[in-house]
Amino acid sequence: MMRSGEYKNSPEFTEKDCAIIEWAEHVTLGTASKRDDIYENVCKHLPDVALVELTMTICYLNMRNKFNDAMKVPIEE
Repeated sequence: MMRSGEYKNSPEFTEKDCAIIEWAEHVTLGTASKRDDIYENVCKHLPDVALVELTMTICYLNMRNKFNDAMKVPIEE
């Protein structure tokens, strides 16, 4: 499993991939609104509609994970 930030040095990810992963990290941590540089970087790679869809998906999955954690829903293997 890759630790936070390790993706930036991986040859497996493109510049676009890294911008998307970094955006997802900051949305998840609640720091996206404070990081104009992260927003501007991901905007270079995605049209507005795709960024909205990506952000909604990130938020939905974060909500679902918090719900499942709170309800102690077992993780399927």
